[in-house]
Amino acid sequence: MLEFYQTSLRNKLLLAFLAIGMIPYLLFLGYSLILSEQKIVDKIIQEQNGYTHNIKKLIDDHLGFLQRETRFLSRQDLMDDIVTEDIDKRIARLLQQKADDLQENLVLMVLNNDRKLIAHSLKTDQAINLDNIPKPIKSGYYIVHKILFFVSPINATFNPEQQLGYLLLKYPLQNLNKFFSRVKGIHVFLLNPQKKLDIGTSISVPIDVHSHKNSLINSEHVIVFQKMTDILNNWYLVYAADKDIALAFLYDFIHFMLYLSPFVAVFILFIAFRYSRQMVKPIQYLTRTTNEIIETHNYSRQLGIESRDEIAVLTRSFNQLLQTTDSALKTLEKENKLRLMRFIHLVNALNTIIETETETQCIDTSVNQMKQWLKHEDVFFTQQKQDSPGKIELFVHDYEKQQQIYYGAIVLPQAALHDKNELVFYRSIGAMVMLQLDRIRLIHK
Repeated sequence: MLEFYQTSLRNKLLLAFLAIGMIPYLLFLGYSLILSEQKIVDKIIQEQNGYTHNIKKLIDDHLGFLQRETRFLSRQDLMDDIVTEDIDKRIARLLQQKADDLQENLVLMVLNNDRKLIAHSLKTDQAINLDNIPKPIKSGYYIVHKILFFVSPINATFNPEQQLGYLLLKYPLQNLNKFFSRVKGIHVFLLNPQKKLDIGTSISVPIDVHSHKNSLINSEHVIVFQKMTDILNNWYLVYAADKDIALAFLYDFIHFMLYLSPFVAVFILFIAFRYSRQMVKPIQYLTRTTNEIIETHNYSRQLGIESRDEIAVLTRSFNQLLQTTDSALKTLEKENKLRLMRFIHLVNALNTIIETETETQCIDTSVNQMKQWLKHEDVFFTQQKQDSPGKIELFVHDYEKQQQIYYGAIVLPQAALHDKNELVFYRSIGAMVMLQLDRIRLIHK
């Protein structure tokens, strides 16, 4: 694997594309699996608390309304008919009308002080069981099993301090089911943990109502609960949502992402192969061209530029390098030819100078040779000292005194001074002239 990565730029780009494409995808998938679930659960708990609060308020308002209605009925003037045991059924008709208006499964009853049933809201002669009514009857409200009773005393209108009996509203707590959601996967119910009673569609999950978090999350449900106030102050309103349904969108999304993974991987591979090939192709072309140039020594070749990116910059720089190299090689070739010509001239000059027999002939031959090479007539010999930078001083050897004697100088024109190599060449000619002068002087001595 390491060799696969290190031996090819295309492989590096391919792995980089795969990493750039797959790592964010996998991180997002992991985030969805771990963090998103927790965030969604927290959001669900927040929403459920809001729903629970609203339902709790509706129930409290509804029961408060029933309690106020019970008090209102108990204060009606016709309640004085208790004295005559409602012989003309006016109380019974009032209770029936009120029960119809409330549209609830409830029973309104009027009892005298001796607990005798005077009238009720039922339209049949069905017997009413009064055993669950406590003794003595007290005003207010109380709950027996799953029945809520509202009790309001009835006082005579002709003597407000005389109590004639009681008005009772018998309300089955099952009626509260109308406030509970019937959506699939949502369970809303009332729970009385002390008496182990519940109203609504409960779930078989132990709920610690003394928990300060007021929420519970297990493998199947997301549960919140709030303590009821006022009339149902010993009860708890529980709102539970099936986790599979609550998180259905998230699970469907994760499944979709998992199903989509192979297609994403194939797409990323396709993009990686395509673009890595396009990115490496100019470099491969550059490599092949470089090898061909090395083999053919054709440094005048130029590469075509088909883009405007960094590869184009590299190609332009490579073309400039080729131009510089080609120019340098041509300059070097020209200089080599020039050096070869100088060497040939130097050999020819040496042969010509060696053939001279007198000092004058040697000097004249050397001056004429330099005029010919320089293509300039302003070359001359003088025996006087010269301050010209283009002078070639000549010395001869005095064998008797064993010392060098100034002989003269060949003066070159100003044009010969621009090229230092040319000046060195002419100084070499001067050295050959001095050797020949010494030779001639020895022969004629």
